[in-house]
Amino acid sequence: MRVALEQLDRHRVRLEVEVDKAEVSRAWEESYRKFAGRVHIPGFRRGRAPMGLVERYVGAHALRKEALEILLDRNYPRALAHAQVEPIGRPELEIVRHERDEPLVFKVTVEVKPGVKLGAYRGVEVDVPRPPVTEEEVQAELQALRERLAELVPADTDTVSGGQVAVIDYRGTVGGEPFEGGAAKGQTVEVGGGGLLDDFERGLLGARVNETRTVTVRFPESYANPDLAAKEAEFEVTVREIKARRLPDLDDELARRLGAGETVGELISTVRQGLEALRHQEARQALRDAVVRQVVDAAQVDLPPSMVDRRLDRVVQDFTEQLARRGLTLEQYLQQAGIDQDRLRADLRPRAEREVKEELVLEAVARVEGISVTEQEVETRIQQTAGAYGRGGDRIRTLFRDPANREGLAHAIRLEKAASFLADHARNRAAAQAEAAATEPEP
Repeated sequence: MRVALEQLDRHRVRLEVEVDKAEVSRAWEESYRKFAGRVHIPGFRRGRAPMGLVERYVGAHALRKEALEILLDRNYPRALAHAQVEPIGRPELEIVRHERDEPLVFKVTVEVKPGVKLGAYRGVEVDVPRPPVTEEEVQAELQALRERLAELVPADTDTVSGGQVAVIDYRGTVGGEPFEGGAAKGQTVEVGGGGLLDDFERGLLGARVNETRTVTVRFPESYANPDLAAKEAEFEVTVREIKARRLPDLDDELARRLGAGETVGELISTVRQGLEALRHQEARQALRDAVVRQVVDAAQVDLPPSMVDRRLDRVVQDFTEQLARRGLTLEQYLQQAGIDQDRLRADLRPRAEREVKEELVLEAVARVEGISVTEQEVETRIQQTAGAYGRGGDRIRTLFRDPANREGLAHAIRLEKAASFLADHARNRAAAQAEAAATEPEP
């Protein structure tokens, strides 16, 4: 095979590939055998008819097309490897010559990944402090544990106030008409917990058991239900019960209940260790982020516009999904923000450019340092992810039976390993200073 490379511009190359006639003949023979095994020709056992007869039955064009696909499938990847070209996007193909028993000549125009000129990436110095876990944080976590295990008990008051739980019946109308989801009986609501609209919560304060009130509520413009957004509603609300939260005591019984040992001291130690592990994880991630950011800033990459555009499409899609989780459509957001989609894409383009550059730089680090991913690492990640989804884990396993999805996961793991490599070889000045101060003898 002969491969000639022509650089068309900063981001596109053209490969002219010539495949020798012996391989072309073999491809035609393989094409003939495939069709001979599929068609039944009277007087011949399946697969035994001569090529000329098979060609008359299926047509010369079909044999030619199948042979060409065989040749391209085998030789296009070889040509890329020979020219050391890593393509992005779909190639433009031109068949220059394709005749039986003659060399195949084809041209491929393709956009390629840009070269990356790495700056300093080993031993990068950063300042990422790792504050110690304080006693106040331990006590706050213990309090949160107690609140999660709190019981609802009858309150010693018959008047609603902040911090209490009320059981209410309500019926809402807009313009005198009821609306879907606007009525309920025996609904438990926490007053002051942040789950109620401000107008509704203010209307409950001071209400007595069995008292019925009319509460006026104006829904915000960003309300999840667009049919109610910015509209005013009236709710007829009756308080049926008032309850208070009773927290369990911080004692040995709580420790045993939580499976954190036999004593409250063991519970406190377990909570502290958990907070320290979380702090270590957060500090590790902050270190990785800081190092990667510095290494990316130091690198030089000429970003292909098409790569940025494709990443920008994904960024906009991610943004749209985030809005959906908040109950907003993209159109609603654009209207509220007073911008159009072109302006949104312009605002998000720097993020897309940054993500593309970061990926290319981490790929370059992985390539230079020989960082690879084994099939076992991919399989382990799949099983971990599937396990986290519980009953939905089988769908995850099915998804990654697709070779393209497995390849994408392997690529993501390789980038993670490259980022970890950078963090492992970085110098955290803040951590070093804190360690030195901790080991310095007191005067």
